[in-house]
Amino acid sequence: MDLKRINPLLKDARFPIIFATIVILILVMVRITGLILDKNRKPPEPEIHYPDIKDIQLIVRETLVEQELQWEVLHPSQINQELWRVHVPMDVPIPSIHLTIQEELSVTDYRILFAESNPIQRHVTLQVGWQDSCYFFVQLKQRDDIRQIEGQIAIVIDDFGDRWNAFIRSFLNLGIEITVSVIPGQPQSTSIAQKVAQMGAEVILHLPMEPLTATFHNDGYIILADMNQEAVLDILNRSVEEVPGVLGVNNHMGSRITSNRRIMTWILEELQTRGLYFLDSRTIARSVAYQVSREIGLPTGKRDVFLDTDRSREAVRKQLWKLTKTSNEQGFGIGIGHCHKETLDVLREEIPKIQEKGYRFVTLSKVIR
Repeated sequence: MDLKRINPLLKDARFPIIFATIVILILVMVRITGLILDKNRKPPEPEIHYPDIKDIQLIVRETLVEQELQWEVLHPSQINQELWRVHVPMDVPIPSIHLTIQEELSVTDYRILFAESNPIQRHVTLQVGWQDSCYFFVQLKQRDDIRQIEGQIAIVIDDFGDRWNAFIRSFLNLGIEITVSVIPGQPQSTSIAQKVAQMGAEVILHLPMEPLTATFHNDGYIILADMNQEAVLDILNRSVEEVPGVLGVNNHMGSRITSNRRIMTWILEELQTRGLYFLDSRTIARSVAYQVSREIGLPTGKRDVFLDTDRSREAVRKQLWKLTKTSNEQGFGIGIGHCHKETLDVLREEIPKIQEKGYRFVTLSKVIR
């Protein structure tokens, strides 16, 4: 390169301006080229997120459970999707179930695409899906051989804690929701409470309290009428800790305590602090436990029927059907039984008959108010 020729250019005062102009022109050309390329480039296709059929079915399933309806899943050869045949009791209008499902789906992106009514066969078939795609069918079929649920029945079996064998476990294998009350201070109180919970039953504490007339053994876990507040709460708290997983408490014996407003207020306020409910076993007519619970806003209930005060099978059967009648009259009923063979035998025999009439057995927490 001839430096002698370039040197005069470098000395020229216009060189910086010329150089800057060339740089600007290059940048403009690059920008224009980029804009042309961007204009000719196709925009990316938006990503479509298709719903999972399980999400749609979960909404419908929860709605049917909430309405206490039963259904079966079919796979008819004439359609590709599942068909859920819902058994609607004769005294429940199909349009109300249709509307409820529609309302639950309306808060999502899913919907009922089409509804086909068949008045002769008394059913309505719903196409459930997303956008214009049908995911499955729900057939609401009226049944004149079933009735709407009459009432809820809560069975509480008292006095668990001293033994764990096949007989005791049989109360947990009745095929119903059930509540078990565990006495603290027994040889297996803690382990049995854990095992009962593992088997799916609800656990409550069966808290010993001083009776008016019956003899009792003071093993350090019984609340007595001459105790001060500190002693009462000590027993209560030790008992709750010894029976893990409890949702509530009911009294074991206790006629002298449940009729004592002062002591029951101490107990119930502590249960309120712990977030537990109280069931008044009503071992005495003048018990104030239920009343005080309501006054302080503690979730509570009271026993409607003792199943086995008389342990003969006929007496137990009579009491169980009395509980069923109570359930029908007030919407629910609470019955307390014990670990007796007669009680177990009657429950096994009568539960299917009661269920056929439309009653449902539930855990105690579902009827506590």
